Amino acid sequence: PPVNIKVIPLPTNGKPDDFTGAVGSFEVSASIDKSAVKVNDALNLTVRVEGRGNVSSIELPQVKWPKGVEQYESKGNSKTGRAGVGEKIFEVLLI
Repeated sequence: PPVNIKVIPLPTNGKPDDFTGAVGSFEVSASIDKSAVKVNDALNLTVRVEGRGNVSSIELPQVKWPKGVEQYESKGNSKTGRAGVGEKIFEVLLI
């Protein structure tokens, strides 16, 4: 038989300003497509977040890159599978 449950929102008291609602257990990994670049050459950074939780709520953090490194476009794609397990992949273009 159906069971009624009441879901309440996440508490806002004490919430960090940058909290996006991502709750769960995640692993983060990153890779680059080149090990060396010349000045003004592009480098692709891939950041992968995998785990159990609402992975679609995860956003790429704002990064303070070293002087001379510029972040251009970035895009994120997420996939959710069974039992709340999923992944979100961010692709970031750096020059």
